[in-house]
Amino acid sequence: MTNKIFSLSLLLVATLAFTGCSREEDDIFGKSAAERLTEIKAIYTDRLTANTDGWALQYYPQSDEEAYSVSQRGYLMLAKFKKDHTVDMAMNFWPRWYKSGYDDLVEYMHTYVSDNNSLWEIITDNGPVLTFNSYNKVIHHFSDPENYSKPEGYKGDYEFVIIDAPEDGSYILLKGKKRGTYNLMTPLPAGTDFQTYLDDIENFQETFFVDKNPSEPVILSGGKTFQLKDMSSRYPRLYPEGTDPVIEGKNMPYLITKRGNDYYFRFKNTEKFGEQTIEQEYIYNANDDKFHGVKNNQNVIVSKYDKMSDFMKEQFDTEHHFKLFKDISKSAMSDKMKNYISDASNAMKKRNSSYHIDSLSISKSADGEAQWMFRYQSGKNAKNQPYKYIYQQEGNTITFTYVEPAESSAGNILNAVPEIKTLITEVLSQKFIIDKYTTIFDLTKIKLTSESDPEIWFVINF
Repeated sequence: MTNKIFSLSLLLVATLAFTGCSREEDDIFGKSAAERLTEIKAIYTDRLTANTDGWALQYYPQSDEEAYSVSQRGYLMLAKFKKDHTVDMAMNFWPRWYKSGYDDLVEYMHTYVSDNNSLWEIITDNGPVLTFNSYNKVIHHFSDPENYSKPEGYKGDYEFVIIDAPEDGSYILLKGKKRGTYNLMTPLPAGTDFQTYLDDIENFQETFFVDKNPSEPVILSGGKTFQLKDMSSRYPRLYPEGTDPVIEGKNMPYLITKRGNDYYFRFKNTEKFGEQTIEQEYIYNANDDKFHGVKNNQNVIVSKYDKMSDFMKEQFDTEHHFKLFKDISKSAMSDKMKNYISDASNAMKKRNSSYHIDSLSISKSADGEAQWMFRYQSGKNAKNQPYKYIYQQEGNTITFTYVEPAESSAGNILNAVPEIKTLITEVLSQKFIIDKYTTIFDLTKIKLTSESDPEIWFVINF
């Protein structure tokens, strides 16, 4: 009898417990699955359309494991999601593959490409998914087999799982549904014109990370220095300074965006070298000409040289030639300097209409001093006229003091053309302040400004 009472008691407790759970679940899941999915779609639709100026999408078509490394680089796309479920998209750096005699090659068209009013939608597939569900030549370019010789095309995604989309609209993090690459979207500033924005980013990119730069930037992180190689490719190799880039390095594709008035530099991924994690995102500070880590301000991307004068001294001492100009009309110099050059050029033409000034270059001479080389064309023949200078570099200044012509023909030019004599013996014979032209990152251009007359300045090119 006791056992029966005990069993009945257990049954009663279990029944009450089940009844309590059932009521709790009814409270939590009072809405049907269809209602909950409709709510989720509405939430993310609202968050995408809330920023009526659009979004900057940092798009990576392929995962790190894919074989075609060129396609692992990033592409900056702009997208404006509208409430009628159409989207306007644009990009400014469009890849196009073509078949050569030996291999597949790629060319990058610096062409503004846009496509408006294609369709988009939030669907649910084990979570909210953003899909571009009608053809848009910007984003579907990377999944269209016709744009690449292999059947799978670039393998790029056009459907993305929404990983994170905070209510404040500060960003939306997407993950490619097939390739698994993470793609960050950040809101565009108010009043953004797509083409103007993309041109601005492109100009910034080409100013800071120029082709054929004699020295690449470095990352200072945790007291260690890491070298970046081939930054202008937008797919650089990062490796600890002093090690082999092939053996120790890692590929680090990156993209640049603008938020407000600030430029952001962001690697595709974070990477570790031993115990040191390389920060993923940096913001440019014009005051010190450095990119500072967003999470840790002490992590920086910087030029290898603190001053242009340090770089110039190193190169000058190895007898490197710096050229002042090739085409006067395209040369960076002050109006006053340009007038001196024009006066000399016009005076040469008066002597012979086929004469024109080709360039001026500065280098260390064989006897350890400096030499300005004046080069002019006479018909199809080029003639170099060298002039000797004593030079002294101190801090961020360099002084050129004219001595004499290095050859008799160079002296004849001075005697025959007073305007060239003024240029050689006066304008170039003085103290100049050495500085960057645009940024310390661009070591292909050095600005020299007369200390006594700031209206005289010119840029010499590496």
